[in-house]
Amino acid sequence: GAYSHKDRSTLDKYKWKNAVLVSPMFCKGISTAGTSNTCLMSGGPGMFQLDITLKSGQNLAIRDRGGTSDPYVKFKLGGKEVFRSKTIHKNLNPLWDEKVSLFIENLRDPLYIKVFDYDFGLQDDFMGSAYLDLTSLELKRTT
Repeated sequence: GAYSHKDRSTLDKYKWKNAVLVSPMFCKGISTAGTSNTCLMSGGPGMFQLDITLKSGQNLAIRDRGGTSDPYVKFKLGGKEVFRSKTIHKNLNPLWDEKVSLFIENLRDPLYIKVFDYDFGLQDDFMGSAYLDLTSLELKRTT
């Protein structure tokens, strides 16, 4: 499931069989640089910046005949894909360590996080999902 580095028990809450680490940070307005928890906005007033670090997966489900999977993660907001990670081939414990900043106007739409196994020429296999209620995040705080 999607869970923070602070609360590893969230895995059960999201009903994921296996874990994908995601650390979001939420900001509004313009901040000055200086700390690792800084938000720099290029969006307009009323826009929020969500900084996401997709860290890793642990003990992901086997979806390929060779006993492995080729996992990647999609992030969707308001029904639209807003980010897709790179695919880590033949790995059940992938390390992505990817960062993305999203500019958001509407906090009512949850951020959906879905993990897939890439299959060349075929439909990719679904591996699990979770969602993040953006209204539950605190401004300028890593969760």
